[in-house]
This record gives sequence, structure tokens and C-alpha cells, in this order.
Amino acid sequence: MIVPAREYDRRRQEAFADEDYTEAIFLCKRALDDKLESGEIRRYYGLSLLALGRDFEAYPQLERAAALDSRLAPVLSERLFEAGKVDFRENRTARASSRLMEAAKLDTAISLGRFSYLIADEYHRNKDYRRAARFYEEALSIQSDTSIAAQSMMRMAEAYARIDSLDLAEAVYEDIIERYPRVSTRTMPGGTSRICSLTQRGTNGAR
Repeated sequence: MIVPAREYDRRRQEAFADEDYTEAIFLCKRALDDKLESGEIRRYYGLSLLALGRDFEAYPQLERAAALDSRLAPVLSERLFEAGKVDFRENRTARASSRLMEAAKLDTAISLGRFSYLIADEYHRNKDYRRAARFYEEALSIQSDTSIAAQSMMRMAEAYARIDSLDLAEAVYEDIIERYPRVSTRTMPGGTSRICSLTQRGTNGAR
């Protein structure tokens, strides 16, 4: 028996409001089985999974919701951002990073503020150098710690080199030496040679 769409909506919203996320997920699946595809259904599906800590199942649903209704993208991004901040405060750093990265993926205009450095490092580790460079730039706009700022600039220079923006890489490294001469030689030995090596290889690390 096919349940009317409005009845699915009512029951799903009630289950979600009551924090009965398992029931909300069941109702979302039933609606999708009945070909009732919509951004709202995917939104509730993804947020219910997220509430149960099933993040990597939740992300495709949230992305699909945003694809179906672009108005949901900033709303879902903000929800993930807030969840990531809570995780960070409670020392769940890995989950915080994952949720903040997904927030940035859903809404490319989002500002992650003081979390930018954390996310830039994650992108750098994942070899997504284009996004890494973007978030290092954001981190530097608010970073006051000299050592961390210098390290951020070094990694940003490396990220630029990896995506073949070699002029930018060299300019950033020269800026490090000019602004932080003591820090650059103490904390980043071989930095110049690393950038030069990447320049000479003509890297192909872009995504």
C-alpha cells in the first residue's frame, strides 16, 4: 500500500522531532521506495543518520538534498559546522574534521574561522592541495601565533606548488622569509629546497 506523501511528511517530522531517528530513517526509506524523491526527504534522512553517528552514510544523503534543492545547502552546511564545533570542544577531533570538511563541501562560501587551519591540514594530508591552499589562506587571515602562521604559509606554498601555481608558491615562501626570518629557519629547514624541487618537477598534484 502506497502511503500519501503528506502522511509520510507528518510521520517523518514527528519522528525526527521526538528524536526517534531510527523511525525517521525507516520512513525516509519507505518514501524513497515509493518514488517520493525530494530535498526534504533526503535532508531528514541525512540528518537522522548524522544524529546516530552514521556520518559517512549521512553525507551522500545531505549532498543529494542540496543537489535537489540548492536552498538547503547553506542550511545543512551550518548544521554540520555547528556539530563539528561541538565535537571539537569534546575532543572528538577526527569526527570534527570530517564534519567541518563536509560543511565546506556543501557550501563553498562558508567561513570556518578558527577551524580553517585544522581543515587545511586535513586537505593537505589528503593531497587535495587546491582546497588546502584555500583554507590556509583563510586561516592566515585570523592566525596570530607566529610559529603556526609561518607553518601555515609553508604548507600553503607547498600546496600552490602541487597545483602548478609556482609563482604563487615562490611568492608565499619569500613572504615567509621576510615576515618570519627566525621562525622560517628554525621550524622549516629545507623549505626553500622543497619548493624548488617541486618547481623543477613541474608537479601534477592538482585536483
